Amino acid sequence: MNEKEKKICINYLKDWLKDNKYNELYDEILKISDSDIKGIEELILSKIASVFVNRIKSSLKMAFDDIIKASQGNLIMGAFILASCYIDYLAYYYSDLEKIGIRYKIFVKDFIVSQRNEYNEEALYKSLRCKIVHCYSEGGDFIFTDNKQEMHLKHAEEHGNKLIINLDDFIKELERASKEFYTLLSEDIEYLYNAIKRFKKDPLLRI
Repeated sequence: MNEKEKKICINYLKDWLKDNKYNELYDEILKISDSDIKGIEELILSKIASVFVNRIKSSLKMAFDDIIKASQGNLIMGAFILASCYIDYLAYYYSDLEKIGIRYKIFVKDFIVSQRNEYNEEALYKSLRCKIVHCYSEGGDFIFTDNKQEMHLKHAEEHGNKLIINLDDFIKELERASKEFYTLLSEDIEYLYNAIKRFKKDPLLRI
């Protein structure tokens, strides 16, 4: 991100702090010269990032809680659909790329495949994200199940060697991925800038 884009993000963050009545942080950031980008970034990472990231977390927790509620209500495929949407939300704040499929696969590779290499980002995008959401089909890659932890990420040879995804385990993997992502946002200024830019364009829901 170039300096002009950084200043746009910083100015938006200042307005956000003021509007949300983080008065002490707002006053503190105003004391630093606009030309001192490094000084502002040090303050953001040390004190402001956690506050802004918590705003993102609080909204996306609603989305994650809906996955849990669907799972507990035995709405298994509904929970998988919501889980795929949840990955989309995280990917939007992770990558500045506009192509949905590319940023979805990048997030999956960096935060899900990196945990469990049994997954494949191409298959998850095609069969979890696209086929289920748009066609109510699994695309030929997976068997979706629930309450069968012993079968998670095994291959069903009798069904064309498809990969079995157990909902309970998948939810835990998403939770772990989101925690790693929020930590990254709090510690890496470049990723935080992207999240600020995204939030400026599309503020997250709040009830």
